[in-house]
Amino acid sequence: MGEALLAGILNSEYRTELDITVAEIDEKRQDFLRNTYPITVTTSAQEALQNSPPDVIILSIKPQQFSETVQPFKGLISSNTLVISVAAGIPLTTITEKTGQPLSVRIMPNLPAAVMEGAAAIYFSPQFTPAQKNTVINLIKTSCPTLVEVGSDDEVDLCTAINGSGPAYIFQIIEAMINAATLRGMSEPDAKALVLQTVLGAAKYAQGSDSSIQDLRSAVTSPGGTTAAGLAILQGADVSITFDSAIAAAYARAIELRA
Repeated sequence: MGEALLAGILNSEYRTELDITVAEIDEKRQDFLRNTYPITVTTSAQEALQNSPPDVIILSIKPQQFSETVQPFKGLISSNTLVISVAAGIPLTTITEKTGQPLSVRIMPNLPAAVMEGAAAIYFSPQFTPAQKNTVINLIKTSCPTLVEVGSDDEVDLCTAINGSGPAYIFQIIEAMINAATLRGMSEPDAKALVLQTVLGAAKYAQGSDSSIQDLRSAVTSPGGTTAAGLAILQGADVSITFDSAIAAAYARAIELRA
């Protein structure tokens, strides 16, 4: 996810204005990052902070590594440094406490950020000024054009179950549609191409429409037609209830995992 955010920033209008340093402990990843992006790569967060206090720090790290990684921050960052955490399950209060920086924000992006089509939830500490918020929002929107501001860790956990886990739900639907097509004789490449474009097109159509999702579904469903026949099966299988249960389970697990 850190690389997705990095790629978005480097493909944005801000790329020429920024001096970016990435701290990476894995040697293979260090070489890859140096050879792929116009950035400075160091081996530790402490090394990255020693030259001068950065304006913005993005923490894209595993939650179990959080405390160890941010321990050197205290005393090495300025009071104006903005700290953005992508560490799953780490509450905002923990982020501000461990980094020693009240100007911290928690975000929950998702996998499509890697192709600059991500959706993210964002939770700011109350110390942020409107200008500081805009700085963070503009950076994150380079890879996550849809950004929803929330006001609690509970809401971030709910977003984890929606946009964070959501791509896997969509992939499950895509897989099922492709399988249904190939079982009836369609080639896998053709089925995949049709299904992927159908999902992409439907989402883009819905984004550009003022109609409700229910109205859009009704507009595609002619009485007694093929779509009505297919939807009758889905509705009979309680798909809405299944999705509600799936999201409830993911939400509950996100709360359990919160540090």
